[in-house]
Amino acid sequence: MTKEELMEAGLPKWPQMIVTGADISKEQALEIIRRTDGFFSNFFSNDRDFGEKVKKAVRYPDEPEEDTTDAWNKYYVELEAWKEKWGYIETEYVLNNWVSSCFIGGPHGWCHPDGTIGCSTNVGKWPKVSEVYDDWTKLAEAFPFLEVEATLMSGEDCEIFTEPVVSMLIRNGAVELIDPKERNIHKEFDRPSPVQVGTMSLFSVLCRLNAHPISLEQIRKWADQIYKE
Repeated sequence: MTKEELMEAGLPKWPQMIVTGADISKEQALEIIRRTDGFFSNFFSNDRDFGEKVKKAVRYPDEPEEDTTDAWNKYYVELEAWKEKWGYIETEYVLNNWVSSCFIGGPHGWCHPDGTIGCSTNVGKWPKVSEVYDDWTKLAEAFPFLEVEATLMSGEDCEIFTEPVVSMLIRNGAVELIDPKERNIHKEFDRPSPVQVGTMSLFSVLCRLNAHPISLEQIRKWADQIYKE
């Protein structure tokens, strides 16, 4: 299939995405999580006390006390300025959720805090291949050291007998669309099977038992570094 045909390939409502990749250093992993974790997009957490402490630590702007257009416009300007200062990268489907996750399975993401790269998870709702491609392009450009393989499947993570729809090879700051019928990029680079991805490291298991695998101390270190610059 051509790139144009792969970009237009149909996906289900909640397609499984299998991600594998070369391990990176812990320092690189923490930098990725700092700039991509979904918590820094909305600061939503079931642990309100933790969330408020993080907001204070990173100097996140407070919502306006007055419910007026001017007050909210000022807030949104401050919010965009904060994201720029923090270096936050907005993605819609390729996500990390390690700081504080409401997911029943616990904290999770494609980039683990120990430097492991890998996940097998559903993305959605109703994503287009082009939208997932755009997410990976943002990440590839921001972190050119990544060597990642991602495949979108014809069904959900819980289903069997699904088929690969399209693969993406992330290398040297760019994303290449791959027809999985022509190349199995996960096997080509000798990566773990999808079953192994979910239990790739002991750290991954421990994270599921820990409400906040990224500590408040680590978040304060990030803030100190950013505001010192």
